Amino acid sequence: MTAIEPLPWRHHFVPAFYLRRWANKDGKLVEFSKPYGDQVKAKRRHPEETGFDAHVYNVRTDSGDIVLCLENDFFKELDTLASDALRLIEDDFHKTSSNYKLRSAWSRFILSMISRHPEDVTEMGNRWLDRMLDVSDKFQIEYSAERSPTDPGEFREWIAGLEKSEHARHALELQAEMIDSPVLGTILNDMEWSVIETTGAAHPLLTSDRPVSRVGALTSRDALIVLPIGPSRFFVATNDARHGRSIRQLGASGKVRDLNRETVQRAVRFVYGPDDAQLVFVQRHMGTFQLPSRFVGAPSHASRRSAR
Repeated sequence: MTAIEPLPWRHHFVPAFYLRRWANKDGKLVEFSKPYGDQVKAKRRHPEETGFDAHVYNVRTDSGDIVLCLENDFFKELDTLASDALRLIEDDFHKTSSNYKLRSAWSRFILSMISRHPEDVTEMGNRWLDRMLDVSDKFQIEYSAERSPTDPGEFREWIAGLEKSEHARHALELQAEMIDSPVLGTILNDMEWSVIETTGAAHPLLTSDRPVSRVGALTSRDALIVLPIGPSRFFVATNDARHGRSIRQLGASGKVRDLNRETVQRAVRFVYGPDDAQLVFVQRHMGTFQLPSRFVGAPSHASRRSAR
């Protein structure tokens, strides 16, 4: 009889494959955090030992049964493909323009890193019902056509009557749909991609649990996405190739200083680096400019599909 593999309990919002780029020969990197008050502490950890919460992507019924494990059902495949995509970016970047599968996988990874933090999950769960009730009139016609005779007559009454575990499940499924959005994914795929090296800079690049820098709407000419992908390189996506060229013209140390400041300022729980040499820098900037949750708008048509 085949044993059932237990579901993972460590749900990584900063995937280990990504953090391994900052690990040293012993396989460890440095995690900066504030475990007690405002004092930043530096601790050496394996990538698998950090950037996770227990069961954060699970939904349980009142009886304790798991009805959704997004870590296993969604993020596992997403991160596996993203790991392959990052290797391609590092080893054979020009092939990213023709490898649609891995290009899309990297776009999905970027979208996930904007929205998979535990604070995002909590925010989505807390506000999902209110958002659905706010737009209930939009869904009433379709609900009336599809509802069973035992369902309430009003969509808002039906959705308010769902169990809390159903609300949580729909909220998580909506979050996955947004990460998997064909519209956003196509926009990212079509942007101009580049990788910029910072070899020779005074300090290595850092990363954090909010590693994606964004400027402008994705569809705007000025759109810019930047993501550190190691101590001496970062990924850039833009709608205007001149942005990439202007960034390249900056000195290596200046690029690292500016990107590290933004990355550390956005951090919520963790900053990462190969060593603790920038402890004072992290102490000065960590968490001083945190951004709101990525998905704070009203539910889209996808939300209604998820709810039904």
